[in-house]
Amino acid sequence: MSHALDAIAWPAELLGEALAAVAEQRGCASAGAPVGAPHLRGEALDRWIAESCAWLGLKAEARPVAHRDVDRLLAGDRPRLVQLDGGAAPRFLVLLGRRRRAVRLLARDRRRRDLPRELVAGLLRAPVEEPHRHAIDALLAGAHVPPARRERAAALLVSRRVADAVACRMWDLRLPAGSGLLRTLRDGGVAGHLAGFLAAHLVGYLLFLVSWALIGDGALGGRLDGGLIGAWAMCLVSLVPFRMLALWHQGQITTRTGALLKRRFLAGALRLDPEEVRHQGIGQTLGKVLESDAAGALAIEGGLLAIAAAVDLLIAAPILAAGAGGAWQTLLLLGWLGLAGAAGLRFFRACRAWTEARVHLTHDMVERMVGHETRLVQEPRARWHADEDAALDQYLQASREMDAIDARMRTLLPRLWLVAGLAGLIPAVAVSGATPVALAVAIGGVLLARRALDTLCQSLSSLALAAIAWRQVADVLAAARRGEARGVPLLAVSDPVDDDLEAPLLEAHGLSYCYPGRGQPVLRGVDLRIEHGERILLEGDSGGGKSTLGSLLSGLRRASSGVLLLRGLDGHTLGDAGWRRQVATVPQFHDNHVFTGSMAFNLLIGRRWPPEGADFLEAEQVCQELGLGPLLRRMPAGLMQVLGATGWQLSHGERSRLFMARAILRRPSLFVLDESFAALDPLTLKQCMDCVLAEGAAVLVIAHP
Repeated sequence: MSHALDAIAWPAELLGEALAAVAEQRGCASAGAPVGAPHLRGEALDRWIAESCAWLGLKAEARPVAHRDVDRLLAGDRPRLVQLDGGAAPRFLVLLGRRRRAVRLLARDRRRRDLPRELVAGLLRAPVEEPHRHAIDALLAGAHVPPARRERAAALLVSRRVADAVACRMWDLRLPAGSGLLRTLRDGGVAGHLAGFLAAHLVGYLLFLVSWALIGDGALGGRLDGGLIGAWAMCLVSLVPFRMLALWHQGQITTRTGALLKRRFLAGALRLDPEEVRHQGIGQTLGKVLESDAAGALAIEGGLLAIAAAVDLLIAAPILAAGAGGAWQTLLLLGWLGLAGAAGLRFFRACRAWTEARVHLTHDMVERMVGHETRLVQEPRARWHADEDAALDQYLQASREMDAIDARMRTLLPRLWLVAGLAGLIPAVAVSGATPVALAVAIGGVLLARRALDTLCQSLSSLALAAIAWRQVADVLAAARRGEARGVPLLAVSDPVDDDLEAPLLEAHGLSYCYPGRGQPVLRGVDLRIEHGERILLEGDSGGGKSTLGSLLSGLRRASSGVLLLRGLDGHTLGDAGWRRQVATVPQFHDNHVFTGSMAFNLLIGRRWPPEGADFLEAEQVCQELGLGPLLRRMPAGLMQVLGATGWQLSHGERSRLFMARAILRRPSLFVLDESFAALDPLTLKQCMDCVLAEGAAVLVIAHP
């Protein structure tokens, strides 16, 4: 076993090659294998793996795996990196997915090897179980448990005792949310389930046709005996598992695709430029949130219905050609498909008008709610609701038109086909005298085509709504593809050392910035030098570019021109994540947020998650130093108290200190505090300033004169 483990376990110094091999198998462009990091442990190792995967075009998400969750880990179907042991020379396993009762791993020779799942589970659990084995064995021996049952009893007792203990550390390796949609779906296992859905639906449909072909042939040929009825019944019974399998694959497609799309929408929302959000306003932003939810659900539903309709039509067309109507009836079906396409296009246009009216109504309502008090003062009472009534009338008119077209498309089109298809058989019966078998085949083809048209019209309705919704959130999807500056793993992984304190911490030369859509830059030719541990106060009038400069220094915005260096390295070399680790900013109050989560989540959001015990202790200590101790004592759940609009309410000053604590807990080299002390009284301000200065980092405070 030791020889086999040496062949599949990757040492730390070859970890970069392992990640590069996974990236190559996932179809990522080769960027060269990162240099291994045998000396890194804990959070530093997490950062190195995250930066290396970003360099290779992957996304690494770290989390501990409890003893009880090892089986769930090995049952996954996506690549994962697992730390095998945490000794002096830790080794890693690269899991590629499950194979029935085996686990597929990437060996050091880059070949895929399958090992029994129980064997791999034992390797991961052994370091946690071994310290308890001797005591459990002694207990069972003292209880005179028969040797034949002792091993199983010991395994159960040990697993109960260490169920919540961390067995190993795992990194999920997947494509970034902004990758190509088809690549993301394939990487998420959607393609395999789609093939399974197609196969199950096709086989079930063919069994359905065979069953009725048997019973029809027997009835028309006068051979309706028990054997034929038994074969018919067997076909119908065999149809059930294939229908169930198709539904299972459909559920998997819906779940996986929905999760991938939501992750993509979230990534795009987080990467939107703040100026874009401000320009749209809260009403349009809310509308995009609602549209993103509808876009994914409708696209999945419409896509699956369209696939099912295509399969049904491909089977119905040759059946029609083989029936009494011949090729003419098949051509009639093609013409009817053209009518369905025209109806779908008309519905799409009506749906677009309805969506524009609805989005305008939502935007107008939210904006008017925000400025409600101003409107009460400035507008006469008779005009308070005039514009809303006009917008609502427009929306209702668009709704009526869209619903009428949808109803006609879903109900009339399939029913009129039934009439037209049966009418097309009249010449074959009256002139050429079609046989009963040919007539029965033709009628069956008409009925099958009618069923396919029903499904097709439903899919056209869903796809039209999905297309409109996708157009509304196109900018969010485009933002998801922007990504972040990746940085160079070898440099971005570990923070640069403070060997040379004579060199400046941060330098800016000729820094300029112009907001999109504006002709004049708000900053032009800024030169700046910040030394280690230096304290700087930046004052100026409103609109002078103070906050813009702070956002440039903290990496929230990219300069239009000029050079900005942190410890002698630019943003491309450090990467966005590497830059933000060393520069922590506390933006102005309206640009900062309290999330609807626990106090601990809001404090430690800039660090690793989930946190460990030491992180909670450090967060509580920082809160005490900032004067938030009384707040924590008032909270029933302490650090676990839920905050946000629906939870515990914080004062303006408490929020400001929460934002400062969030920045302090990142332990940066430079603090950028933008109007962070405006809501504090003098005593609290001095307490907070002492806490910030005690960190020993450089501090840039932006304030009004």
